[in-house]
Amino acid sequence: MTPESDSPQVVSRSLTRRFRRTAGVFLLAAAAAAALRFHALVTPVPEPQSGGTEAGLRAEFHNSRACAIMGDALCQEQLSFFYFEGVGTRREPVKGIWWLIRSFNNGNPRAAFDVGRILLTGEFGAHKNQRYAIWWLKRASEAGSANAEKLLGDAYRRGWGVPRNLETASAWYVLSAEHGNPEAAREIRALFFTQQ
Repeated sequence: MTPESDSPQVVSRSLTRRFRRTAGVFLLAAAAAAALRFHALVTPVPEPQSGGTEAGLRAEFHNSRACAIMGDALCQEQLSFFYFEGVGTRREPVKGIWWLIRSFNNGNPRAAFDVGRILLTGEFGAHKNQRYAIWWLKRASEAGSANAEKLLGDAYRRGWGVPRNLETASAWYVLSAEHGNPEAAREIRALFFTQQ
């Protein structure tokens, strides 16, 4: 080794070249991923052939799955309902909930309400977990979901996963009604007339 090759300037230039090559590879990969996401968003999902045949529904499921794997929150939400309803695939509520959680983590606040509702009611054959459902409904409420606030009012009114508390229930109903849920306004009236 020569003393020149160990100099700070030579080492710095070598590291700069390596960084540029590595950064270039990462930028190229990021651009390719963005192009794939854009292609998935602008490419319409093909309609099922012959009025919703099994083959057409399977194709729709696979297109939705491909889009969901790339990280699209709305495709992830749509894919979850394919799993819940067993359309184009077999019914798997656990995978459906998993995709809804991924959808929420990718910026879809409506998915938190769906997870909370499904876990609270056991809809689609999902295992009920009311305490965990309350946690998800509160996340949806933080995102401004009037339906989640109404369902939280129902939970406190009936004691689903939380201690029964009519005052807290009415507070959730009022918040939901303020956010435009007409069912919550009916529940407030029902609470008022049952307490008198």
